[in-house]
Amino acid sequence: MFYRVTGQSMEPEYKNGSVVLISKNVVKYGLKRGDVIMAFDPRDGRRILKRVAEISARGIFLRGDNFSESTDSKTFGLVQKENIIGKVIMRFPKRVKAWSEKAVPVLAIVGLVDAAYLTFKHFEGGEVECGVIPGANCNVVLGSMYSEIFGIPLALLGTLYYLTVFSLWITYVKNKEGILLRLLLGITSIGFLTSLYLVYIQAFVLNAYCVFCMTSALASTFLFVSLLIMTFSKKRNIISELDKHE
Repeated sequence: MFYRVTGQSMEPEYKNGSVVLISKNVVKYGLKRGDVIMAFDPRDGRRILKRVAEISARGIFLRGDNFSESTDSKTFGLVQKENIIGKVIMRFPKRVKAWSEKAVPVLAIVGLVDAAYLTFKHFEGGEVECGVIPGANCNVVLGSMYSEIFGIPLALLGTLYYLTVFSLWITYVKNKEGILLRLLLGITSIGFLTSLYLVYIQAFVLNAYCVFCMTSALASTFLFVSLLIMTFSKKRNIISELDKHE
């Protein structure tokens, strides 16, 4: 789950406004000194982000990286394992949401141009050259049985997919309706899973790669990640950090 950090108690590494990805499953495999975790403040149940300083049979001693601005176990004592929400497994810059918003239309256009070119080459009947890259053979991939579904070229479906994403994004920018953002996330998740399947086919079935197909797979993947970040950033997943000692 994504959370946004507020406060200065974990600076400089975790700055105010940065976004972290918390995994609950990591805790099951144990914690160690130096891990950054999210837990419930034993005093009022608020979410806090702290670093594991000591682990004992009595509990876990948490400490903020910014000692002068942190309220931690020196104040509220040890935290029990059942009060730990999860462990930080990834940290994003403060402006990750803004970057994601800028990336969506660019990625959609890149994917659209890529898929439109392959669609044109399919109906034109011409070969697609990408043999200058080791292991790449576009014609093997694009001429295989996996390049069509019920006689419809995947390139054409890809063109419609990216066009749909771009159109919905323009509509979302104008209206800022949450349902459109969730719809975009759902559509791009399907595109992401489809891309994973097609990359698997290239790597383990055809033993050949299409540079244009891989470009589309990358665009689809980053589209999904961008919209995932945006969607969770809109929810009320906020880490409440105490800025000063009480």
